[in-house]
Amino acid sequence: MREFLAAMAQPGSYVNWQAAAEQALVLLEGSESRLLLQHWRHGGVGDRPPGRRDIDPTGFGAALPFVWLMDYLPEQRRLRYRLAGEDVNSRYPEGLSGRHLDEVVDSDALPQVADYFLACPETPAITLLKGRLYQEWQKPGQGERLLLPLIDAEGAPEGLIGVTLCRRTFPNQEEAERATSRRVLVLPLDGSAPREAVS
Repeated sequence: MREFLAAMAQPGSYVNWQAAAEQALVLLEGSESRLLLQHWRHGGVGDRPPGRRDIDPTGFGAALPFVWLMDYLPEQRRLRYRLAGEDVNSRYPEGLSGRHLDEVVDSDALPQVADYFLACPETPAITLLKGRLYQEWQKPGQGERLLLPLIDAEGAPEGLIGVTLCRRTFPNQEEAERATSRRVLVLPLDGSAPREAVS
Protein backbone atom coordinates (compact mmCIF):
# COMPACT_ATOMS: atom_id res chain seq x y z
CA MET A 1 0.00 0.00 0.00
CA ARG A 2 2.78 2.43 0.93
CA GLU A 3 4.55 1.73 -2.38
CA PHE A 4 1.31 2.45 -4.24
CA LEU A 5 0.83 5.75 -2.39
CA ALA A 6 4.46 6.72 -2.95
CA ALA A 7 4.10 5.98 -6.66
CA MET A 8 1.03 8.21 -6.81
CA ALA A 9 2.88 10.98 -5.00
CA GLN A 10 5.97 11.45 -7.12
CA PRO A 11 7.55 14.90 -6.94
CA GLY A 12 5.87 15.91 -10.24
CA SER A 13 2.48 15.70 -8.54
CA TYR A 14 3.56 18.59 -6.30
CA VAL A 15 4.45 20.88 -9.18
CA ASN A 16 1.88 23.48 -8.12
CA TRP A 17 2.55 23.46 -4.38
CA GLN A 18 3.94 27.00 -4.20
CA ALA A 19 1.10 28.39 -6.35
CA ALA A 20 -1.46 26.62 -4.14
CA ALA A 21 0.21 28.24 -1.10
CA GLU A 22 -0.11 31.66 -2.77
CA GLN A 23 -3.83 31.05 -3.36
CA ALA A 24 -4.31 30.10 0.29
CA LEU A 25 -2.32 33.10 1.53
CA VAL A 26 -4.68 35.51 -0.23
CA LEU A 27 -7.69 33.92 1.50
CA LEU A 28 -6.27 33.76 5.03
CA GLU A 29 -7.21 36.41 7.59
CA GLY A 30 -5.41 35.30 10.75
CA SER A 31 -1.81 36.32 11.29
CA GLU A 32 -1.18 32.92 12.95
CA SER A 33 -2.48 31.06 9.88
CA ARG A 34 -0.33 33.18 7.59
CA LEU A 35 2.72 32.65 9.79
CA LEU A 36 2.34 28.85 9.71
CA LEU A 37 1.77 28.85 5.95
CA GLN A 38 4.88 30.95 5.33
CA HIS A 39 6.96 28.64 7.54
CA TRP A 40 5.62 25.60 5.66
CA ARG A 41 6.52 27.21 2.33
CA HIS A 42 10.08 27.95 3.42
CA GLY A 43 10.52 24.37 4.64
CA GLY A 44 9.96 22.84 1.21
CA VAL A 45 12.68 22.05 -1.28
CA GLY A 46 12.30 22.72 -5.00
CA ASP A 47 9.34 20.75 -6.28
CA ARG A 48 8.47 19.10 -2.95
CA PRO A 49 6.62 20.54 0.05
CA PRO A 50 8.15 20.02 3.49
CA GLY A 51 8.07 16.91 5.61
CA ARG A 52 7.73 16.72 9.37
CA ARG A 53 11.51 16.96 9.78
CA ASP A 54 11.49 20.32 7.96
CA ILE A 55 9.11 21.95 10.44
CA ASP A 56 10.71 23.99 13.23
CA PRO A 57 8.23 25.21 15.88
CA THR A 58 10.50 28.15 16.73
CA GLY A 59 9.70 29.51 13.28
CA PHE A 60 6.01 30.08 14.12
CA GLY A 61 6.06 30.61 17.89
CA ALA A 62 3.14 33.08 17.92
CA ALA A 63 0.92 30.47 16.26
CA LEU A 64 1.81 27.53 18.53
CA PRO A 65 -1.29 27.67 20.79
CA PHE A 66 -3.46 27.17 17.68
CA VAL A 67 -1.36 24.58 15.82
CA TRP A 68 -1.80 20.82 15.72
CA LEU A 69 0.16 18.01 14.06
CA MET A 70 -1.23 14.71 12.77
CA ASP A 71 0.15 11.42 11.43
CA TYR A 72 -1.44 9.92 8.33
CA LEU A 73 -2.02 6.15 8.54
CA PRO A 74 -2.57 5.20 4.87
CA GLU A 75 -3.42 1.53 5.41
CA GLN A 76 -6.32 2.52 7.68
CA ARG A 77 -7.09 5.88 6.05
CA ARG A 78 -6.97 7.41 9.52
CA LEU A 79 -5.37 10.48 11.05
CA ARG A 80 -3.89 10.55 14.55
CA TYR A 81 -3.00 13.67 16.53
CA ARG A 82 0.66 13.80 17.56
CA LEU A 83 0.28 17.06 19.44
CA ALA A 84 -1.92 20.13 19.74
CA GLY A 85 -1.38 23.66 21.00
CA GLU A 86 -2.99 24.92 24.20
CA ASP A 87 -5.92 26.73 22.59
CA VAL A 88 -6.95 23.76 20.44
CA ASN A 89 -6.27 21.15 23.12
CA SER A 90 -8.29 23.03 25.74
CA ARG A 91 -11.48 22.47 23.71
CA TYR A 92 -11.29 18.69 24.30
CA PRO A 93 -11.68 17.42 27.88
CA GLU A 94 -9.44 14.41 27.22
CA GLY A 95 -6.95 16.31 25.04
CA LEU A 96 -5.96 15.36 21.51
CA SER A 97 -2.46 13.83 21.61
CA GLY A 98 -2.48 10.17 20.59
CA ARG A 99 -6.16 10.20 19.61
CA HIS A 100 -7.56 9.56 16.14
CA LEU A 101 -9.73 12.05 14.30
CA ASP A 102 -12.63 9.57 14.32
CA GLU A 103 -12.39 9.38 18.13
CA VAL A 104 -12.86 13.11 18.70
CA VAL A 105 -15.38 14.10 16.01
CA ASP A 106 -19.08 13.36 16.48
CA SER A 107 -20.15 10.39 14.32
CA ASP A 108 -22.80 12.48 12.53
CA ALA A 109 -20.21 15.06 11.44
CA LEU A 110 -17.36 12.60 10.78
CA PRO A 111 -18.02 11.97 7.05
CA GLN A 112 -17.78 15.69 6.22
CA VAL A 113 -14.84 16.38 8.54
CA ALA A 114 -12.91 13.28 7.39
CA ASP A 115 -13.52 14.26 3.76
CA TYR A 116 -11.68 17.54 3.98
CA PHE A 117 -9.05 16.37 6.49
CA LEU A 118 -8.10 13.34 4.34
CA ALA A 119 -8.03 15.48 1.18
CA CYS A 120 -4.94 17.14 2.63
CA PRO A 121 -2.58 14.09 2.59
CA GLU A 122 -4.40 12.00 -0.02
CA THR A 123 -4.92 14.51 -2.84
CA PRO A 124 -2.45 16.02 -1.64
CA ALA A 125 -3.75 19.53 -1.15
CA ILE A 126 -3.85 22.59 1.04
CA THR A 127 -7.28 22.62 2.65
CA LEU A 128 -8.85 25.78 3.99
CA LEU A 129 -12.05 26.12 6.01
CA LYS A 130 -13.58 29.54 6.61
CA GLY A 131 -16.68 30.33 8.66
CA ARG A 132 -18.36 27.92 11.08
CA LEU A 133 -16.00 25.82 13.17
CA TYR A 134 -16.86 22.99 15.53
CA GLN A 135 -20.32 23.02 13.96
CA GLU A 136 -21.19 19.65 15.47
CA TRP A 137 -20.69 21.05 18.98
CA GLN A 138 -23.35 22.60 21.21
CA LYS A 139 -21.44 25.90 21.04
CA PRO A 140 -19.95 26.23 17.54
CA GLY A 141 -17.53 28.97 16.58
CA GLN A 142 -16.42 31.13 13.70
CA GLY A 143 -12.94 31.49 12.28
CA GLU A 144 -10.61 29.64 9.96
CA ARG A 145 -8.77 26.33 9.78
CA LEU A 146 -5.76 25.64 7.55
CA LEU A 147 -4.43 22.14 6.79
CA LEU A 148 -1.02 21.65 5.15
CA PRO A 149 0.29 18.27 3.95
CA LEU A 150 3.66 16.94 5.11
CA ILE A 151 5.55 14.86 2.54
CA ASP A 152 8.44 12.54 3.40
CA ALA A 153 11.77 12.38 1.55
CA GLU A 154 10.47 9.59 -0.73
CA GLY A 155 7.53 11.75 -1.81
CA ALA A 156 4.82 9.97 0.21
CA PRO A 157 2.36 11.79 2.50
CA GLU A 158 3.29 11.33 6.15
CA GLY A 159 0.81 13.62 7.86
CA LEU A 160 -0.31 17.19 8.13
CA ILE A 161 0.13 20.30 10.18
CA GLY A 162 -2.71 22.68 10.75
CA VAL A 163 -3.93 25.73 12.58
CA THR A 164 -7.42 26.44 13.93
CA LEU A 165 -8.38 30.00 14.85
CA CYS A 166 -11.76 30.27 16.56
CA ARG A 167 -12.47 34.00 16.88
CA ARG A 168 -16.10 33.89 17.98
CA THR A 169 -18.36 31.42 19.81
CA PHE A 170 -22.12 31.08 19.43
CA PRO A 171 -24.59 29.83 22.08
CA ASN A 172 -26.04 27.22 19.70
CA GLN A 173 -25.88 25.84 16.15
CA GLU A 174 -28.96 27.72 14.95
CA GLU A 175 -27.46 31.10 15.81
CA ALA A 176 -24.15 30.13 14.22
CA GLU A 177 -25.91 29.15 11.00
CA ARG A 178 -27.77 32.47 10.92
CA ALA A 179 -24.63 34.51 11.57
CA THR A 180 -22.03 32.87 9.35
CA SER A 181 -21.60 30.54 6.40
CA ARG A 182 -19.06 27.75 6.00
CA ARG A 183 -16.74 27.15 3.06
CA VAL A 184 -14.17 24.41 2.62
CA LEU A 185 -11.73 24.86 -0.24
CA VAL A 186 -9.29 22.17 -1.41
CA LEU A 187 -6.26 23.47 -3.35
CA PRO A 188 -4.47 20.50 -5.00
CA LEU A 189 -0.68 20.63 -5.19
CA ASP A 190 -0.59 19.08 -8.68
CA GLY A 191 -2.05 22.08 -10.48
CA SER A 192 -5.56 20.69 -10.93
CA ALA A 193 -8.52 22.98 -10.27
CA PRO A 194 -9.48 23.90 -6.70
CA ARG A 195 -12.65 22.24 -5.43
CA GLU A 196 -15.17 22.82 -2.71
CA ALA A 197 -15.30 20.00 -0.17
CA VAL A 198 -18.47 18.75 1.48
CA SER A 199 -19.05 21.02 4.48
